[in-house]
Formats: sequence, C-alpha cells, structure tokens
Amino acid sequence: MDSWQEHCPIDEREAPVKRQAWKGGWIYRIEHGPGKPDRKTILSMVDRPSLASVWLQGFSSANTHAETE
Repeated sequence: MDSWQEHCPIDEREAPVKRQAWKGGWIYRIEHGPGKPDRKTILSMVDRPSLASVWLQGFSSANTHAETE
C-alpha cells in the first residue's frame, strides 16, 4: 500500500498545518474504512474548523486510492 506522503499535494514547508490535517483524513479513512464520518468527528480531529475541508480532501483521496487497489 502506498503511503499518504506519496499522495498529499500539500508542501510541508508551505503549509504544515494543512498537511497534517490532510494526513489525518487519509489515515482515518485507511483505519476506519469507507463512509464519511460526521462533522463532530472531523472537527475533533483538526486544530481549527477551517481545516475540515482539507481533512476531507485527505479522506477523499484515501477513499479513491483504496477503491482502485
């Protein structure tokens, strides 16, 4: 299985907080399987609400990746 680093489009030097949120979404999807979590779960996993969409991008990317394997 590929690692999240191979798929994350966010540069660590430019946006480390966003990269961490994206990684969280990816890992959550890999560990919990398909089925989008509720908003409360997502918000509990990010530092600020504005990062929820980035988290969902990571989740979505992992979902797409898992479906093609």
